[in-house]
Amino acid sequence: MIEGTPANFAEELALREIIHPVLQSSAHDCIHSNYRVDLEQGGTRFIDFAIITPSLRIAIEIDGYSYHAEGAISKKVFNDGLKRQNELVLQGWVVIRFSFDQIRQEPEKCKDQLRRAIVTDSLLHRNFIPVGVEPTQLQTEVLAALEKTRAVGHQRGLVAMPTGTGKTILSALDAKQLGGRVLFVVHNNEILRQAEAAYKRVMPNRTTGFINSEHLKRAYSEDLIFANISSIRNPSTYQRFGREYFDYVVFDEFHHGAAESYLKVVKYFQPKFMLGLTATPDRTDKKEILSLLGGNFIFGLSTADAIARGFLVPFTYYGLHDDIDYSNIRHNGFRYDTSDLEKVLLIPKRDKAVYEKFCEYAEKKKTIGFLD
Repeated sequence: MIEGTPANFAEELALREIIHPVLQSSAHDCIHSNYRVDLEQGGTRFIDFAIITPSLRIAIEIDGYSYHAEGAISKKVFNDGLKRQNELVLQGWVVIRFSFDQIRQEPEKCKDQLRRAIVTDSLLHRNFIPVGVEPTQLQTEVLAALEKTRAVGHQRGLVAMPTGTGKTILSALDAKQLGGRVLFVVHNNEILRQAEAAYKRVMPNRTTGFINSEHLKRAYSEDLIFANISSIRNPSTYQRFGREYFDYVVFDEFHHGAAESYLKVVKYFQPKFMLGLTATPDRTDKKEILSLLGGNFIFGLSTADAIARGFLVPFTYYGLHDDIDYSNIRHNGFRYDTSDLEKVLLIPKRDKAVYEKFCEYAEKKKTIGFLD
């Protein structure tokens, strides 16, 4: 039974359309409506919905568009709302905000965001993956190679394996094998979240934290720290740690290692062991990355070999002629704007062409049934 009562129709809709469908019925006791929180700087605030378990605290706020339109509310009320959100984050809450329009028009996207927030909680997530990991045959092979390379005195090295063969879990298993404090660095916040979930499965009793743009309170003393390179590359950040502070440092997507943003961080830390992970060790600009890891290539597996050995399923590439004019699509210096791309790429004519190609291939393979 949910504790408290939704204050308005928007909150009732969020509860009915988003929160209840995502959570298991057995977890409904974890939901608290109009939940009171005492702020560290004084005062009391109320969260629209609080989801609380022994390992997770999520604050869900429901907003209307007019609440943030200029003149609709006072500047004091607006600033107070921002201060409340910051206080919640600093107290360790995961804060999720949904607008009334989002709940009505894009309920599946809202539910997906909530699922991603609860994915590591065994009580809340029906697809929770239990703690404890047994290495695969491939991971066992690579773990032995890592042990061997350390036994002969190497303190860093590169592992190249295709996407989908378990590189993140591999690094967690090896970090547990070595012991001590861990730093995991990559350029993408989504990968960081996935990495933390993987490491929690392997080492559930270790504390974790983030150094990235999503967390106002940065982690400097946790056992396992997950850092976005854009947040840790500033000397004032990475130099807060001693050069030998971490026992194990992982640079995921290490083909980025030759970039200026990575170089200083890679060269600064001197852990007991540094591991570079990548699926694509060869850079298009031909810059060499292996020398950053002492020239030590520990293990390599090509996609073709991974398929041949049964670690990946076979696949077939299909390419369509692209006559899109990209000059009018917004670009932030790193990637194209997704909404702009969808407008020009997701069109029936292109979708039909893709479908017809698959049908043609399936007919040849006499497996047309898989398209049903």
